[in-house]
Amino acid sequence: MSRVEVRVPAQGDGVDTCLLVEWLAHQGDQVAAGHPLFVVETGKADFTVDAPVGGRLVEVLAAEGDEVAVHAVVALLETDEAPG
Repeated sequence: MSRVEVRVPAQGDGVDTCLLVEWLAHQGDQVAAGHPLFVVETGKADFTVDAPVGGRLVEVLAAEGDEVAVHAVVALLETDEAPG
């Protein structure tokens, strides 16, 4: 098994941070690749971020309401899949 970092994707030019609004999956959940994990808000729009690979959400590193930097690691997935 390997661990895959889940990062906040870039949301456009000039956006350095965003608000983590809601977790749609919870620590311990099994998720498929493409499954919605969390919602971030940039001030202009809300974006849903999907799981990059299938696996179990083993660690959540940011809470709802946290301001997170673009590209920050906010969770870890444990998977048998190689990251794509």
